[in-house]
Parts: sequence; C-alpha cells; structure tokens
Amino acid sequence: MISDKNTTFDLFCTSEAGEQFIVEMQFAEQETYRERMLFTATELAGMTQEQRQEYDKTMTTKIDIIEQQETARKRGLEEGMEKGRLEGLLDVAGKMRAEGLPTELICRMTGLSAEQLKAL
Repeated sequence: MISDKNTTFDLFCTSEAGEQFIVEMQFAEQETYRERMLFTATELAGMTQEQRQEYDKTMTTKIDIIEQQETARKRGLEEGMEKGRLEGLLDVAGKMRAEGLPTELICRMTGLSAEQLKAL
C-alpha cells in the first residue's frame, strides 16, 4: 500500500567516507522537485548532527504532497484547455460545413485536418 506521502521509499545512506545522504524515490512527478532539493541541500549543510537527525525524521512530507498536487493540477489544466480548444474548433468547423464552405477553407481557417472534419 502506498502511504499518504506518495514516496515509494527513502534510503538513508552512508558513503565509504562516512558521509550520510538520503536517496528519495518519488511515486508522483513534481515540477519543482529539483529546485526544492537544491535549496534543501544548502539548508542541510548548515545543520548540526542533531538538527539533521530531526529533519530526517520529519522530512518534507507535506511539501511533497503539495508539490505533487500542484503539478497534477497544472497538467490537468493544460489538458483541459487543449481539449476545450479542440472542441471549440470542431464546433466552429461544423457550423462552417453546415453553411456549405469548402473543406479546404475550413481546414485553413481552423487549423484542423481533413480527417478531423470527416469525423464530424
């Protein structure tokens, strides 16, 4: 079962030189994940060992969820706008066709293909 965090898992690693780092595997796409991680890395560099351990325990769960939701919302909005644009063009093309305008003119004016017009 996937947790509310939508993270597949976090690996707390130690390099051969004794450096500790986290490898976080995300379940959902996040648009600004890279920028957030670079900022976080800068913040982590100035933490004491105790602060770092506390941070690791409470690591960015809410930020992950918010970022995933925002990315999904933006993608959904883009898809919805594209679908609406196409539906509008198809509606106008149907009206143009009903008025007897030539297919070539309708295609040129709407940017639709002849195949899309045939499907009307």
